[in-house]
Amino acid sequence: MARFSTYRVVNIIRQTHDSVTIQVTRPLFRHNYLPGQTITAKIYRHGSVHYRSYSISSTAGIDKYLSFTVKKVPGGVVSSYFNDALSVGDRVELFIAEPSSFCLRHSKQHYNTMLLFGAGSGVTPLFSILKYTLRNFPHCEITLVLGNREESDIIFRDELLALQQQHPKTLHCYFTLTQPDQHWSGRTGRIDAPLINAIISSFLNRDSKPDITFVCGPEGLMDTVENTMCGALGPNLHILRESYTRSNVNTKTTHTFPDTSITIVDGDASIQIPVESGESILAAAIKHNIDLKHSCKSGFCSACRCKIRKGKVSLEGYSCLTEKERNEGSTLLCIGYPDSHDVVIETQGP
Repeated sequence: MARFSTYRVVNIIRQTHDSVTIQVTRPLFRHNYLPGQTITAKIYRHGSVHYRSYSISSTAGIDKYLSFTVKKVPGGVVSSYFNDALSVGDRVELFIAEPSSFCLRHSKQHYNTMLLFGAGSGVTPLFSILKYTLRNFPHCEITLVLGNREESDIIFRDELLALQQQHPKTLHCYFTLTQPDQHWSGRTGRIDAPLINAIISSFLNRDSKPDITFVCGPEGLMDTVENTMCGALGPNLHILRESYTRSNVNTKTTHTFPDTSITIVDGDASIQIPVESGESILAAAIKHNIDLKHSCKSGFCSACRCKIRKGKVSLEGYSCLTEKERNEGSTLLCIGYPDSHDVVIETQGP
């Protein structure tokens, strides 16, 4: 039921020893994605279908091609394929996921100050957001803080330094390394409370708050940034988070609603599938060979977002959906569990 589009690979840029940026295109492609949005890739390897979600690193209106950046994960089937086997001219199946709350929306709101915190490949969506902001909010003061192990691990290092040279008054990039070599003269250690407090000291001095903050990385980093900033600047900060943590699909949980069946509506078609007690909707669909859009399988991306048209669905664990989105009827198949016997859900978009 998922509808992917076929893109042609036009360029593969080696970013670090274990990460690449893949530039793709297809006929009549419209560059209307948002900064911070993700794509889901579908590949066939070793007799199986694999789905993975990646952040878009290009910026609509600035970059010619749609680009996404992939860091190789040890044992990762999809990331290894993109890093080691993909060639220019190959075709890849992708779809652009629904915008999540992490996206920078096109609006008339003007941003004067923006903070960006990331670790490792967490820089990928931040890079798209940063380029968009430099173009559309030229007076916005942007501070980017990135954590990595070694200098050679910094994705987009040269591009970021070049942008900082072009925008010396509005863009400030800070890199910190946990395993620097003897030639490194910059900051060392993780992105911790002392570093965060140093970054936000200017706001304390002028009794103000950043207009918006984006954080992308592991849960520990996001918690540290949010707790430190709220402790120093007070509550009600506009902080948007995105985790790159991924896990396997939740097949069982403590959710105890009895065995039931649900209806999935996709355009003019509908299908009914049984769902066992304690089984997520996505797990049930996969078991019955129903091809639904999905990627992270753990609530962190919005690839499997759909609308509840009837009945009740519970979300178990972390969800990337905002409270407003949940109140409007959105749910996630990967962590969604039927809570009534009359559930009808509708897939979202192509």
